[in-house]
Amino acid sequence: MSPYKLPATDTESDGTCAVSNPAKTLLYVIGTFGILQGAIGVPVGLFVGPHVLFAAIATLSFGSTALWLGHRQYDRFGRCGTMTWGGLALLLILVATWVQPPSTQDVAGIVFIALLLVVIGTVLVMAVWKRSGECAS
Repeated sequence: MSPYKLPATDTESDGTCAVSNPAKTLLYVIGTFGILQGAIGVPVGLFVGPHVLFAAIATLSFGSTALWLGHRQYDRFGRCGTMTWGGLALLLILVATWVQPPSTQDVAGIVFIALLLVVIGTVLVMAVWKRSGECAS
């Protein structure tokens, strides 16, 4: 490297891009929410029963995976991991809503499920749309 040339900020020395996940902010928000909700659900699950404990552990695992995916570099593995996480999260929400649908009077529950679907769908679309290795030029 020449001392007269400034190092490039968006490329590594081998010419590949060091791109962060395009859905980084959404993954951080979802991950933080999942970890906090799961942490609250564990003691409740220990008191109520194994079904609530299983839901809390699943929420903790999805939240920690979202934080990890938002933090790591957006290479081929990061892209595939984000798409897999988004697909599994959408599937989990749709199955849980189908198994136990909220009543039509529960407006807050319906809005919450709709917001989850929109946010996770956005993460999934951003991961599919932005290929790994594309530098912002």
